[in-house]
Amino acid sequence: MFMSSGRLRAEMARWQEQGWVTSEGVRSIQADLDSRRSGFGLAGTLATLGAVLMGFAAMSFVAANWQDMSKLLRLLILFGGLAGSYGLAYALFQRKLDVFGHAAVLTGVALFGASIMLIAQMYHMEGNPPDAVWLWAIGALVAGLLLKSNPALGAALILICIWSWMSMGQRLFGIHWGFLPMWGLAAAGIAMTRWRRGLDLLAMSFSSWLVMAALQYGNERGGYILAVIGVGLALFSILQGDVIDRWRRISGTLLSYGMVLAYIGLFVVQFVPRGLLYGGSSQAIWLPAIVTLGLIVGALWWAWRTENRSALWIAYVAFSVEIFALYLRKVGSLMGTSLFFFITGLLVIALSVVAYRLHNTRVSTVGGQS
Repeated sequence: MFMSSGRLRAEMARWQEQGWVTSEGVRSIQADLDSRRSGFGLAGTLATLGAVLMGFAAMSFVAANWQDMSKLLRLLILFGGLAGSYGLAYALFQRKLDVFGHAAVLTGVALFGASIMLIAQMYHMEGNPPDAVWLWAIGALVAGLLLKSNPALGAALILICIWSWMSMGQRLFGIHWGFLPMWGLAAAGIAMTRWRRGLDLLAMSFSSWLVMAALQYGNERGGYILAVIGVGLALFSILQGDVIDRWRRISGTLLSYGMVLAYIGLFVVQFVPRGLLYGGSSQAIWLPAIVTLGLIVGALWWAWRTENRSALWIAYVAFSVEIFALYLRKVGSLMGTSLFFFITGLLVIALSVVAYRLHNTRVSTVGGQS
């Protein structure tokens, strides 16, 4: 059953009236839901947005008056702003105003990045642009690790991704391996703060690096590598789901990421080397297409069986994209394409009948036990 915490709270009153849940059970469930809340809420969101705006305001103000200031005054403003931001963050943390303390840390991170750029401009330093982003990411990482600040660690992850993308953009071939140790430091910080949303950021950033690395490695070969990694991750989440969930309930999320990576890789294998959809060779792609559709249907069945809504929608989207891309690309001749879709349609319909019967069998079994 898919249900948000708000919906669950509303439903508990009805369940209590029906006698399905006792008053003590309702209180225990509500206490458990309250204990899982992050505490960030609207105040934290607004404070973080305010910190971002304050950082841009400070950068804009300094840039507007930059030419009228002496070098000493410029440095005093930059370093004074940094010291003031982190000093304010320390004071707020001491007063147990953690939400606003993290916002002050984020302001300091923004000012650190502005300082790098403005000092480079002031002393006419010409270098490699990704190096400046790397230095900014290091500053954000240090702030996040020392102050245990989740927003700073999130900013560091974003900067690490930007640095890696910029570095890969400067090379025609080759993987940017420098991403991994930086990502590992960010992962260590997120593990230290036990930030649940940070796990999603880690997964998204690592997935984006994998996709970029696979494409950089070479179209079809990189697609196969990415597909194998994605399928492996999905299988790991399925086979070791209970073990994973005893540490953190993330097996369903791992399945979703594995599905996305696998399909991106298979899409590259099928369409990119042969000309994206319209162009390229007329070589038939029926075998990788059958494998792709089979994996999608298998993932769809598992997502339905485990009630994994995100994986279910990913499978629906992947199936739709795959069918439309095959229609545009054509599996061999037009007649071959027609036969391919007909046979695939029959198989999917047959699977739907099996799923329907399994569902009815399970419902009748539960009903007979009650």
